[in-house]
Amino acid sequence: MDVLLRQQHSGLDPVRIVHSQHPQGAQTRTISSLLFVDDALDIATTYAGIQDRARISNTFTGHSASGGVFGADKSFLLYISPHAHPAIALNDGLGVPQPIRVVAPSEGFRHLGIHQGTDNHWEETTRAVWQRLNTQADAVAPRGLRKKELVYIINSVWILSVLYRTAISDAISIAPALDTLFRKTARRVLKLPHDHPTE
Repeated sequence: MDVLLRQQHSGLDPVRIVHSQHPQGAQTRTISSLLFVDDALDIATTYAGIQDRARISNTFTGHSASGGVFGADKSFLLYISPHAHPAIALNDGLGVPQPIRVVAPSEGFRHLGIHQGTDNHWEETTRAVWQRLNTQADAVAPRGLRKKELVYIINSVWILSVLYRTAISDAISIAPALDTLFRKTARRVLKLPHDHPTE
């Protein structure tokens, strides 16, 4: 990533900003690319600049490098201009920006590998989380955990692992199944007579 960022910073048409809150007073900074954990934000002031960013990105992570669906193929590329400019472009993965298609939010999530829909199905990403939860529930049951430990696992581990997926899709339909899983696990761990209220 360091080499990729160095290459991006030496690319065409970077953005120059004034950093007014610098300890040594206002200073001009040049920005071509920023890194957020494993996501890069590439910035340019011209159309040619963003094409250059796409070319560099694909050299390292696109089809010409790893052969996977990484690099600019999965990136929304924008450039800053004080004048009229053509439509925002989405890179085609080969270093050539193309006009962006306006799509429904569900299509945007599908582009990220998160499947949505109005029908009642579990998207692929949620299915993997569900299978992992079941495996973990089977492993937790015979360990003889106390109530406090079980509550921590459910509230701070399991629920958080599915919260994001259920918030952005129709996966909210798995809530009853999760409730049943949590109740049955609690019954096995805490040796309760029932997994639901009887009155």
